Amino acid sequence: MTWILKDKSMHYRNAPSRYVTHILGHEGAGSLLSALIKDGLANSLSAGGNDNYECYSEFEVNVSLTDKGF
Repeated sequence: MTWILKDKSMHYRNAPSRYVTHILGHEGAGSLLSALIKDGLANSLSAGGNDNYECYSEFEVNVSLTDKGF
């Protein structure tokens, strides 16, 4: 899934998308991915953003689903 977000250039020092990327992309105990794997729904998950555009940014979450997850 990809979301188009408003320009965040004024917040570049705080890097808000990095926080969300870290939370969603974490793979340790208690993470979203560990819960999905435990339930047999997914094999992998990645999250990240692209803030290199002048008037907008993108944030994307990719999940590789198992047959059960699909």
